[in-house]
Amino acid sequence: MAKGKWVTSDEGVKLYNEAGLSENTFFRHVREKKIEKYLPDQRQRGALYNLDDIKKHTSYQSKKTKQRLTALQSINEVESKTDWFKEADLPYLLALDYEMYGIEESLDLSISHGWWAKNAFICRILYNIRDRKDIWGYITMIPMEEEIIFKLLRREMHERDIRPEHILTYEQGKEYFIYAASAVLRPEHRSHLRGLLKSILNYWCEQYPKVKLSKIYAYADSKEGWFLIKHLFFSPRYDIDKKAFELDLQQINPSKMITSFQDCLREKEALQE
Repeated sequence: MAKGKWVTSDEGVKLYNEAGLSENTFFRHVREKKIEKYLPDQRQRGALYNLDDIKKHTSYQSKKTKQRLTALQSINEVESKTDWFKEADLPYLLALDYEMYGIEESLDLSISHGWWAKNAFICRILYNIRDRKDIWGYITMIPMEEEIIFKLLRREMHERDIRPEHILTYEQGKEYFIYAASAVLRPEHRSHLRGLLKSILNYWCEQYPKVKLSKIYAYADSKEGWFLIKHLFFSPRYDIDKKAFELDLQQINPSKMITSFQDCLREKEALQE
């Protein structure tokens, strides 16, 4: 038996789990002899495992996780910047809407102003770092009761029917369902959509666990909407509507962006313990 500290499999698996590694990974590393195993007195059970070997792998994984979190939290500001909507942005946001969709589909000023007056954290804008008036795009994500969201997804309600009383305000200790009402980007700046999404996820990771997001619902009705749904691996909700989709932020997701966000939440949880 080599010198050093030895631990049981339960202790080893716990250390792996804390680093974001699975039990299967722990035993695979044992089989691959990356973790030394010792059986006292040649017994078949009660094996011990080298703690230094375990820490080598968990430290490496923790470093990788930290790098992913840094990547999530760093927003490319070489050309663009993001921020929550402010009242002074309204004329330029409406101008973008008019340019992209025309007067028929542009949201009425009195409606949109009522939304943002109720909750200042529902619209994230992307703009030219040298001129905030030059808005390149925005994403609107509204916290509402799930019943209201389902009406919107069934098209029993239109976005124009959303009133301030339908919109919830974020309060500590609560968890929210979100309706992704719109994702708008100028075609020439579509490559910046990832940065806009990252800035939103970064913000909500910072708020966690004071405020939690449960699910995001979306209705696929635009190019940007479809991109958002496919890129983040929303699940279809055909029971509601053929264009209705759901993203459960607690479930395993193949999107690297969502995985990084979930890693960030786990890091925040660990700090609370």
